[in-house]
Amino acid sequence: MLPVGEQDIQVLVLGSKEYPFGSGDDPLRSGGMEVYAQHLIEHLRGHVRLLVVTRRFTGLAAREVVGGVEVHRVPWLRGFYLRNPSFNLAAFFRALRLRWDVLLTLGAVASLAGVLLSRLRRKPVVACPSGIACTQPQYPAPVRRVLRWIERCAYARADAVVFLSEQERESFREKLGFLPGRWYVVPPGVRVPEVGEEQVAKLREELGVRGVMVCFAGRLVGVKGVDVLIRAVSMCRSELTLVVAGDGPERERLELLAEELGVSERVRFLGWVSGAEVLLSACDVFVLPSYSEGLPMALVEAMAAGRACVVTDIGLPVVHGVTGLVVRAGDAGALAEALDALAEDEGLRRRLGEEAREWVRRELRGSGRLRGMCGFSGRCVRGEILHRAACVWLQAWFLRFSQTAQR
Repeated sequence: MLPVGEQDIQVLVLGSKEYPFGSGDDPLRSGGMEVYAQHLIEHLRGHVRLLVVTRRFTGLAAREVVGGVEVHRVPWLRGFYLRNPSFNLAAFFRALRLRWDVLLTLGAVASLAGVLLSRLRRKPVVACPSGIACTQPQYPAPVRRVLRWIERCAYARADAVVFLSEQERESFREKLGFLPGRWYVVPPGVRVPEVGEEQVAKLREELGVRGVMVCFAGRLVGVKGVDVLIRAVSMCRSELTLVVAGDGPERERLELLAEELGVSERVRFLGWVSGAEVLLSACDVFVLPSYSEGLPMALVEAMAAGRACVVTDIGLPVVHGVTGLVVRAGDAGALAEALDALAEDEGLRRRLGEEAREWVRRELRGSGRLRGMCGFSGRCVRGEILHRAACVWLQAWFLRFSQTAQR
């Protein structure tokens, strides 16, 4: 295995629309993929030389070094359908001018660009899907067909594909009908900072929480299913307060929906929130009503904080009745029943939260499982560069696992 600390390999990361996270001014805010990229880069730097191609925002340099990471920013076009393809096209041409040994790509469009770059430069590419785009409801049918072709083409041709959980791998297989020739499961680590009781009490008071506090954190876009969550709240018989942390193009419609359903007094729209760990510690129940996800960091953080979680049946690492409750995606009635069950049973909330926290401790500190993943490095087809890069990646994440999920 490559000794930790050797830095002669140059790894180029493509697909993160905002780096560092929080530096952008796009009203369509970045989400979990960018958070994952931030965490990954933080724990890879120092082991390899890192280059990142991301979008250029007002006031930011086209090229700079941030925390030892060489950041290249490229122009892009604004708009829901334009920002991702325009950014990845510009990133493709910038990558042609850079020197690198291995590509790490995040998402379908970046992975397709990575496969083309891989063939042109005869360098290996490791892709991370972070969810399946072609099943997301915010896209019309023609766009979903194009995305399905992109995903099948890119992931079938990457030298390796990394999933963030076993459940994401199975969801990939079910939705796209195949598994890549070389795939590996490398879960993300998670930080669980200590949050004092006074902070929790102060936040709940500021929000005017009545009854059980239910929390959602994420972008307000169609695929997240927040409209289903608001409909579910309107059906609940229990006293509860829904706190929605996040922003996006759906916010105005969701606020109107809450008013139409007569639950605006029970729903708090916070916009984007820094310091989400306080929010997660303050809530009683965390809900993820999405139609499609990879492995959302907000869910992992909520489980690590010992919150009772309700998720949809889209291949997330939650076992119904053990580490959380699972309901059918889009089913507001079933979601309402799950929320009522948790709101009315503090013991159930506590048990599910404790089991969820234990799952994080067990799965994110599994050194034996990580050692087994080191076969990743030996079975890839493009020789020593990919072998060594894979070892460094796994070592970096092993260090993270051994230092996190302490609660």
